[in-house]
Amino acid sequence: MKRKHRTQIGIVMILLMIAMTVSSFGETLPAGGDTETPKAAEITAEGTGTGLEPTAPGDQGVMLNGSETMQEEPSATIQEEPTTTPTQPAQPAVKNISQSEALAIALKSAGLKKSQVKKFEIESENGKTFEIEFVKKNRTEFSFEIAVKGGRILEKSVEHKYKKTKSKKKIGKKKARTKVAKASGKSYNEVAKGSCKYKYKKKQGKYEIEFRSGSYKYEYELLAPTGKIIEWEYEYIGTR
Repeated sequence: MKRKHRTQIGIVMILLMIAMTVSSFGETLPAGGDTETPKAAEITAEGTGTGLEPTAPGDQGVMLNGSETMQEEPSATIQEEPTTTPTQPAQPAVKNISQSEALAIALKSAGLKKSQVKKFEIESENGKTFEIEFVKKNRTEFSFEIAVKGGRILEKSVEHKYKKTKSKKKIGKKKARTKVAKASGKSYNEVAKGSCKYKYKKKQGKYEIEFRSGSYKYEYELLAPTGKIIEWEYEYIGTR
């Protein structure tokens, strides 16, 4: 009976020793052993080993349990509303011009000096415009309508003296428009958008051309055989 008891105690001791040996052996296994290491998330200098994208340079995160990084939300910048509303600069007042100033504007537009003209006529019936007429010494007639407020030329007409001819020759509408474009300083396309009519009356062949450019309406008359401009005018059609 005692022998059997000793035998059992011995077996138990042997099992305990085996268990202790296995336990110590498992703890001393090398890192490259066959046992599978737990898949713990690791953060390396390159940002690998976690299954997450690497943190961008300059970003700052908060470490959670040594394995995950939580990005901090950037603080919002609050734009302050201006306390005052910008004011528009005051527009300069438009002054009224005198009669002598109106005449100077007309002469400058005609490209003439006072000594080059005769038969001056200046009047202002409604107090809003000056009506000016004068004749150049070669008998070219000029007439103007100029606004009293600001001195804008509202209307200008020029009539040249010429020799009449009974010829029915025609230079053609395209050439007539080209001459008008050059004389007015406008593009051919602007002139071509208007009308061009040939008329033969009073034994005289003429082209009558009308077109618009900006805030002005233009009218020209040309001798059909030669293309000589005999009369032209423009009128301001904007807000007066």
